[in-house]
Amino acid sequence: MSDESTQTQQGATGRPDDDRLVSWKRIATYLNRNVRTLRRWERNEGLPVHRLMHEKLPTVYAYKSELDAWWEGREKQAATLGQLAQRVFRTRPYWLWLILVVAVSVAGLSWLLSRNGDIAFEAWDWVLIARFENRTDETVLDGTLEYALERELGNSSYVKVVPRERVNDALRLMKVTLNTPIDEHIGREISLRDGAIRVLIMGRIEKLGDTYALSVALMNPADGVKLAGFAAEASSQTEILPRVAQLARDVRQALGEEVSSIRQSEQALAKVTTPSLEALKLYSEAEVMMAGGPERKRALPLLKRAVRIDPDFASAHLLLWYLLWEQDRQEQAEMHLERAMELADSTSERERLFILATYYGGYLQDDQKAIETYKFLIRMYPDHVWAWGNLSVIYRMLGQPSQAAYYQFRSADLRPNLGRPQLDAAQAALILGDAESAEIYIARSRALAEFNPWLKAELQVLPIAELWIKGNYRAAAKALDELVGEVGATELAQNRPLFVEVRSLYLALGRLETFETLSNKKPDADFLQAFLDLDSPRKESLNAFLDRIRVSYFKAVLLVRAMRLQEAIEAIENPLSAENEPPPYIFWLNKKLARGELALAQGRPEDVAQLLEEVTQWGRIKSDVPYFLGVNALVRAHEMMDRRQDAIATLESAGATKAMSIFDQGAAHFWIETRAHLMDLYDQSGRHRSADRIEVELRDLLQVADRNHPVLVKLDQRAAQ
Repeated sequence: MSDESTQTQQGATGRPDDDRLVSWKRIATYLNRNVRTLRRWERNEGLPVHRLMHEKLPTVYAYKSELDAWWEGREKQAATLGQLAQRVFRTRPYWLWLILVVAVSVAGLSWLLSRNGDIAFEAWDWVLIARFENRTDETVLDGTLEYALERELGNSSYVKVVPRERVNDALRLMKVTLNTPIDEHIGREISLRDGAIRVLIMGRIEKLGDTYALSVALMNPADGVKLAGFAAEASSQTEILPRVAQLARDVRQALGEEVSSIRQSEQALAKVTTPSLEALKLYSEAEVMMAGGPERKRALPLLKRAVRIDPDFASAHLLLWYLLWEQDRQEQAEMHLERAMELADSTSERERLFILATYYGGYLQDDQKAIETYKFLIRMYPDHVWAWGNLSVIYRMLGQPSQAAYYQFRSADLRPNLGRPQLDAAQAALILGDAESAEIYIARSRALAEFNPWLKAELQVLPIAELWIKGNYRAAAKALDELVGEVGATELAQNRPLFVEVRSLYLALGRLETFETLSNKKPDADFLQAFLDLDSPRKESLNAFLDRIRVSYFKAVLLVRAMRLQEAIEAIENPLSAENEPPPYIFWLNKKLARGELALAQGRPEDVAQLLEEVTQWGRIKSDVPYFLGVNALVRAHEMMDRRQDAIATLESAGATKAMSIFDQGAAHFWIETRAHLMDLYDQSGRHRSADRIEVELRDLLQVADRNHPVLVKLDQRAAQ
């Protein structure tokens, strides 16, 4: 490297002013290497780099003249190795030649790796942590150490750890079970499928006497080359987590994070999240379950054990709040949330912000503060799936669908290999009329639908649902008839997901006779047939359906509608009702809905209003059949108490859920009924122009419906008056 002579005025140091290079970036540019290589040269080979300390962060600088001298010495050392090899080859025995060849080769290889062997890791790149190999007989260490390392790396503002949800997405594509251990082979395949994972981190723990030996290795998943390795020892189990923290520091520095940044994040932590390996293991298992849908409720006993072991485990208290809140166990839930808040300052910044956002939104009901905190959280940690999802829910609750969809899209982007979030995002885009975004998420969904029959069925009817949303009812009916013709009515009955989706769309179009004809191809009463019995004198399908389904809160709702009140009471009080409910939101909604329906049947309308006011607010989240049943019960309670305006307001709110209702089986049929009910109340209140507008809307929607459709009959009767 040539020396750049300068003719500038000497500074106070006696060096030319332009001899100094300030910042890693300028030093790297001068040496034509990346920053990570320079840091290793500084650590291992004495690269002359200086630091000027300030109050917060140091300024890194170097002098060109010193760098040139260091480089010249380095090249001379490499040349000397070559000359030595030539002399030995001339004068030494063959076996010494071989030893020196190996030595020179290793030295040369090390020199080449130091120049060109660095992985391209930049700020906010992804790392995947594989399962630690546990060579001890202590099962508490199974699955715990990699989770502890993940939580330690979670304090970094430089490194991003691939979340479990994203790992599960890849495992589904690989067609392996979600509890498959992530070893080197699986980890590399996940990384290659993902495409954005730069480093695979593997680990091991052994026990030698009373000493635990821990090690981690960094690997380039693209070629399997080991990039770095670190080791630590612990004299007891209680020292293992601090040693994991030490290894995390080594990993962060090896990946290129500034030492000052590492120290700053450590100073912000009063202590680790939990000092208990057993509590950490229970928490890690519970967190995976909470992302797994039906397995979610199984996390509750694990988290309870975790906080018994470590009462100061803030994140475990927070997840307990979520689970207990979903079960409508408010007093217990609030106790755990308050405890999480008390401990928030002893956790990582990632955990602290999530606890705060949950407290603002879930306990104080302060949506604006919750939004601000969640947004700050995702700026700091953009891979926080829960934060994106919760923001979407809040904005939907606030009646801001465009904002809600944005966060729903980002949540789906974080899980690109899981079909359900992609389809949900596609549906949100169609509701907004965002064809470009819908196309992206539909394409992703189709790529993942092969082994998911329900997802595949929903995608088959998605174009028809889109026509319905746009008001092209004749085109929707034609496309639906063509689909049935292509599949065949008999074959359709053998495909339960598509059978349900098609019949649900016929209900939305008012084609009740076609619905009945198809239903007769598979006479066993299902939920769609049962729903049609809810407000009709006949209850055959409803009772047949109730006699063959498991006890649950939603079954209690239907039992009330069938006037089987004693059975409904027993179902509400049955602990198994909680076990058989689907995961979040629906759990507590159906429980309150069952109580509200029972109160209405027993002539207690005041209790109905108190129980169901909150239930009906969730129509902005999910406008499904339970939501419309809640609306119907609340409206009837208002009417019983002569609160017509409250009834009208409830039905008006439900009217805004039209587009969402088409994506939940049977819901659009109930949406039509709420509009007809609102038309009646407008007439009773003397608001005939408002009633006229609804009549026009319903006649347009039911233009392809059966002429004896109950709502069309009502419209004809109104026109005749």
